[in-house]
Amino acid sequence: MPSRKLDHEDRLIRQLSRRSRESGRQTREPLTWRDRDRLKDRSKHANRDPRDFPRPASNRARYLEERTRKASLDAANALFENPDRRADEHKLLRATSTELDQLANAFIEKYGYPSDPELLARLVEHSSIDVVKQALERLQTVLPDLDDRQRDSLVQSLKLVSMMGREPAARRAASGFLRRNKLSHGPI
Repeated sequence: MPSRKLDHEDRLIRQLSRRSRESGRQTREPLTWRDRDRLKDRSKHANRDPRDFPRPASNRARYLEERTRKASLDAANALFENPDRRADEHKLLRATSTELDQLANAFIEKYGYPSDPELLARLVEHSSIDVVKQALERLQTVLPDLDDRQRDSLVQSLKLVSMMGREPAARRAASGFLRRNKLSHGPI
């Protein structure tokens, strides 16, 4: 068989393969699985003490823990909560437009203006412009503390009052509040 001349690429390939075969002989023996596990256990990111990272609780244990936490919070809230006030708030939130003025006046007289944004938005529907203005002033102070969900709910309530409220003064006050606070983005 005639010998052929090797071009540059063939020579490089043969040299590299020869080097890899020679260097393969000098390398250490392959690691066993046991040795690999030992090396992995010694790494810096491995958990050294299992107490540092407790094992996640089972679903049932988390459920029971959350249930007891909620029960204790409810018990603590019951100590400080006025059941009559809570019932009056519930009545005010569920009142029809004809009952609203009477219930709102009784609530304000008994407890003063609330700090709950839902109740304040409900007071904006009152027929007395003084009550509406007070409620909007309170809403102004509460507004920065609201989360997105509460803010969206408040905006929707005020938009409804501004478009469909019984009293023209309440409609104007609600739409002015929305404009001043740049809350009137998009339709309902």
